[in-house]
Amino acid sequence: MTKSIVIWGMGWLGIPLAKKLREEDHQVIGITRNEDKKEQLFINGIQAINLIDLEGEIEKIKSCQIFILLVPPRRDSLFLENLDFILHNLPKSACFIYTSSIGIYQNINGVVDENSLLDETSDVFFSENFIQARRENSIFLRLGGLIGPNRHPVHFLAKKMLNKSANQVVNLVQQTDVIEVITRIIQNPIPGIYNLSSNEHPTRHQYYNEAAQAFGFKELEFENSNFESGKIIDSKKVIQACGLNKFTSLYDFELCK
Repeated sequence: MTKSIVIWGMGWLGIPLAKKLREEDHQVIGITRNEDKKEQLFINGIQAINLIDLEGEIEKIKSCQIFILLVPPRRDSLFLENLDFILHNLPKSACFIYTSSIGIYQNINGVVDENSLLDETSDVFFSENFIQARRENSIFLRLGGLIGPNRHPVHFLAKKMLNKSANQVVNLVQQTDVIEVITRIIQNPIPGIYNLSSNEHPTRHQYYNEAAQAFGFKELEFENSNFESGKIIDSKKVIQACGLNKFTSLYDFELCK
């Protein structure tokens, strides 16, 4: 069924998500602050609203069925003012999806699920609560570190000595899996909180050195090698809710080139 969808955040994740939704015959509108980005979206058959023109385009917000917020958590007043305006003008029947972050959880060693302790000082916690106070039936996707086309942390890590434990596990997720989960949620929106991180959790030493080899970098060096595992994000809930078997392998480095 065709749905009217508005996406705020037309960047590395937002544009391919919008293209995928257009392929599925949904009506997609992107919100951006960049006039050049509006033209790029138009070429791909996606309508666009400039953030500064939001009040004048409010009917498009009032008539949408799905609103997806892809903007990272922040506390600046202009962002919160615009978000508050949108939340108060969305129809009650609309589904609100926010790509949050696993950074909301406290730093512990061991498995972390959606009921684990939160870091109430984090910007992520603030953002989730800001939304929840204004819209109870929202969907929060707490994402692990994003990897995908032209985006992999090994490009940054290869340039420095790593000062975190070599034995801490990674909590990453491929762009393609985030897009797949969102498209499935749109088909059957169930409000709630969902972790979204690969079910592969290799150690930093193991994973990033394999990535370094795949991308042609030298072996990475770590300053310490204590045996703390760190957080291990459990994503069973979203896998079951979306009818998935598993996520794309983190070792599919071709997807990150």
